[in-house]
Amino acid sequence: MPEAPRVSVIMVSAGRSPYLTESLTSLAAQSFGAWELIFWDNGCLDDPRWAVQAVEGLAHRVRVLGGGAPMSVGAARARAAGEARGAYLAFLDDDDLWSAEKLERQVALAERTGAGLCYADCWIVDREGRRLGRYARRVRPHRGQVFERLLLENFIPTVTALLRRDVYERIGPFRDDLHVAAEYALWLRVARSGEVAYDAEPLASYRVRAGSLTSARDRAYREVDALYAALGAAAAATGDTGVARLTARARAHHHWRWALRGLAEAGGLGARLAAVPQACRRGARGFLLAGGPVSGATALATFASAVVRGFPERWRMVQARLGMTSASGWREMDTAR
Repeated sequence: MPEAPRVSVIMVSAGRSPYLTESLTSLAAQSFGAWELIFWDNGCLDDPRWAVQAVEGLAHRVRVLGGGAPMSVGAARARAAGEARGAYLAFLDDDDLWSAEKLERQVALAERTGAGLCYADCWIVDREGRRLGRYARRVRPHRGQVFERLLLENFIPTVTALLRRDVYERIGPFRDDLHVAAEYALWLRVARSGEVAYDAEPLASYRVRAGSLTSARDRAYREVDALYAALGAAAAATGDTGVARLTARARAHHHWRWALRGLAEAGGLGARLAAVPQACRRGARGFLLAGGPVSGATALATFASAVVRGFPERWRMVQARLGMTSASGWREMDTAR
């Protein structure tokens, strides 16, 4: 292992993922060579070294840590980051993929811009690796001072993030009490403290499938809602009315997304009909959070515009989470999209 890796790659794994060897192969193929892998065994049922050893020439660059009882993803990432030696932190989950130039391009971007956090576009793929669209079509990306835009919706895919370790040590760590929302909470703190850089080239593939972490819909939405509530309360307590209002609007958008996704992922017609009352309650809650009918209508118009823009990718992601993409016959979307 190099004495001073530039990038510490963190992979948290909770079991024998069928995609793990493929993910590690994409790491081994990086054109940028000064990296280490911190493989965090988050309660695997068997020895995770089988996959690390399966990739020729990789095992000597890996530290396998963790083990024992599973912990939240936030806690696992925090423990792994605490062991990092690189100047940068990157995150590769055990079912996602990187393009060969991912680290090379992002380290160069970070050093050229001085940004604390860099991210990129990525492909959305299904369980079989077929492309469903570009992430930047689902959620519009931004660069520079992005805190306010990031509050409205998370547009930073973790698989593409490259974070300066000194920034992380200053504003981190990942929160132990968060599972699905741990990265979003950290990105918000990073964005509030400085600039974020963006590469429009798709540098990774983000896999969406039934049973994946992000498929735990209600837990994810509850965590983010609690995060917004805490941010809004803190802003109100300090007299920051601008952030308090923006956080309220963000919570409204969040409840509307929650309502729509609950309906979309309910399954058959009967299940969708049964999900309507809950969706209506969440929709109404969104209007209350937005501040009433007038401000709610304005916020809803902004929300609807974003949903319409990203609808094809969002709908394909819903179907992928339901395991419905195998027989769909979707063609891969053109890179120009």
